[in-house]
Amino acid sequence: MKQILLDLTQPNIDLEITESVEILGVFVGKNTEQRKIELNIIHNKPNLQSLILVKAVLLDQSSFNFTGNLIINKGAKYTDTYLKVAILMLSKSARAQAVPCLEIMENDVKGGHGATIRMLDPEEIFYLVSRGLTIKESTKLLVKGFLEDVTRRLLSPEQKAFGEKELAKLI
Repeated sequence: MKQILLDLTQPNIDLEITESVEILGVFVGKNTEQRKIELNIIHNKPNLQSLILVKAVLLDQSSFNFTGNLIINKGAKYTDTYLKVAILMLSKSARAQAVPCLEIMENDVKGGHGATIRMLDPEEIFYLVSRGLTIKESTKLLVKGFLEDVTRRLLSPEQKAFGEKELAKLI
């Protein structure tokens, strides 16, 4: 399955799916950094699978507004697509919005989406601190775990370097 790493610095991203694909996106926001993104995944051909996974971690007063549109056009019979957006906020001043959408114009397709936005659970931090880690170490470990389902999928050395760069922002 082909893999695409999203450039989440672009405000509008249109991707026409021509083969089965896994699409991954990671954003770590710091300070007052803001991202407003509209992602359109367009399916025009039959029998394609696509998994879209976007994760964001927000610190300080950063914000992440994401709209993801899964579009299944006429002729894309037997398409199987899923969009998952998960946002973890490490600050009460951070702001997030996730709007997944489906636009289906064909029968016999499978399309789904999900979105979550949450704060880091203080009980998780407490548990790790009670086991000898510092608050900073605990937070970094939990964030690394949150991003794991994206970072473990990164295939190329360039993609792995990008994932490490985003994680380094948390230090």
